[in-house]
Amino acid sequence: MKVKSISAMEPMVAELPKSASEYYAITTADLSRIAADVYCIEDALITIDYSLWHNIKYSIADKHGNWLPEINIHDEIAPLFNTVKVTGNVAFVDDRFAVFNICHFLFDKLGRVAELDGLAIDSYFLLLDHPYYNQVFSILGLNKTDLENATENIITYSFEKLYVSTSTCRFRHPGFNFRPEVMGILSELKSKSAIDQQELDLGKRIYIDRKGTAARDIVNQDALNAVLDKYGFVSVIFEDFGFSEQVKIVQEAEILLGVHGAGMSNAMFCDSADFKLLEIFPPMCATSDYWKLASAFNVHYDAYIAYDLEMPRPDYSTWQHNVKYNRRNILIDQEEFDRFLALNT
Repeated sequence: MKVKSISAMEPMVAELPKSASEYYAITTADLSRIAADVYCIEDALITIDYSLWHNIKYSIADKHGNWLPEINIHDEIAPLFNTVKVTGNVAFVDDRFAVFNICHFLFDKLGRVAELDGLAIDSYFLLLDHPYYNQVFSILGLNKTDLENATENIITYSFEKLYVSTSTCRFRHPGFNFRPEVMGILSELKSKSAIDQQELDLGKRIYIDRKGTAARDIVNQDALNAVLDKYGFVSVIFEDFGFSEQVKIVQEAEILLGVHGAGMSNAMFCDSADFKLLEIFPPMCATSDYWKLASAFNVHYDAYIAYDLEMPRPDYSTWQHNVKYNRRNILIDQEEFDRFLALNT
């Protein structure tokens, strides 16, 4: 049964970055804010296949095992006879990006919580458990559904009432392009996460170090470090800090710089009116997420386009996102990058 409809809105307004306005992720970005419908399904089933940790599949069905095409992503997994029962009014807020990623969590899954405002929700269901999720939900005073640890590859949960938005399968990342209700919950999290503790004093200019990610490494790191040192940047590995410390680092910063990746999501916690978000784009594959984020939070944004080790920079007027290039390492031109930071510092 449909219980709520969310209308489409005018596209978000975003100022083009000066240094990368021709980049395909910018020129092809869709800034419209899409519509969604919320359904309530009684005696619902969610069957989850955990066999591939990086590609978790799930299927939502009614009590008879019939799949619900309006809210599915076409993983038709047969429900198990023995189910794990979940009581209360539960909202499913996950989507096909199930592996932990703070960008997708903050701007999609948490944004979906905002879609369900006004409904009597007892807890919010995510496919995985993670301490970051738990802390954010606790800060916002929301209950996350307790999951029984899966001892098998496939597990079926049964619900008395399950609320699901069509944005689970038809969403526009990030944050449905930051609709007002999404900005509302993000602003609430930002406000409630404000840390009044002793300063960490890591510096005003922070470079996000991606050590340990095994993707999009800058191969001429020495050239990068020389420019970072010249402009007073401090390298920070966000994974080395807890949630509160990550928030504090960004609150104290005036510039956040990094290669395209989830760590740039922390920019939403900025506390300076003059804050700048600077992104290093891989030449072959990236998205416009953080340009949209900066536009939504009304902070300065610019991007530098790096180089691939082997492949020439494509013609961005015809190039499209290609996931097979998503994790390729990159390199910078030291003089170009120096001019980029001179323009933005």
